[in-house]
Amino acid sequence: MKVLVFTDIHGNLNVLHMLRQKAVEENADLVLCAGDFTVMGQQQSAILSRLNLFRVPVFLIHGNHENEEELVRELPNYPNITFLHKKIIQRDGWWFGSYATSGMGEQYPDQEHWVAEHGQEIAAAAATGKLVWLDHPPPANTSCDELAEEWHVGSISLRKLIEKHQPAYVFCGHLHETFGREDMVKNTIVINPGPKGKVLELEPRGCPKPN
Repeated sequence: MKVLVFTDIHGNLNVLHMLRQKAVEENADLVLCAGDFTVMGQQQSAILSRLNLFRVPVFLIHGNHENEEELVRELPNYPNITFLHKKIIQRDGWWFGSYATSGMGEQYPDQEHWVAEHGQEIAAAAATGKLVWLDHPPPANTSCDELAEEWHVGSISLRKLIEKHQPAYVFCGHLHETFGREDMVKNTIVINPGPKGKVLELEPRGCPKPN
């Protein structure tokens, strides 16, 4: 499966147009958005309308610039978009899961509680070697959360999830300073694709092949 993943476009419709073209040119099977697609919710409907026009399905989570409740109310109007928050979904032999957090803290008790409640489901998906996880902040103690030497500000809760379940991929965003960075946590590939996006051919528990 080939995916186009992006984050933090912050309402830039020109970037969104570029991403739509990229999805077509690279023959992506699925588009993933790791949050902050608006600026504090502004132009949300216009952006969702354009995402809904992508030729392939879009899986999306909110960041710290979007409101979960507003998205839940609005997204039924956009059938091509799936709100991945608090879901684990199978598509084309791969599993996609998320409990989205804001990126404004280091620990998220609600996320840890939900992950514990759904531990068997997450473990079963991870055991296939084909689990992809989305969150807005990066996991703690990776190159994706390092703002300066030995200054890490990422999610400890997400790091715990990775260490326990080892999804094949984790896609994140939030930190503009680390756009484009990649890292590994055990067998998990961690990527902050940034607003320009990244096209990957997903491989079970292996290294991706960037396009």
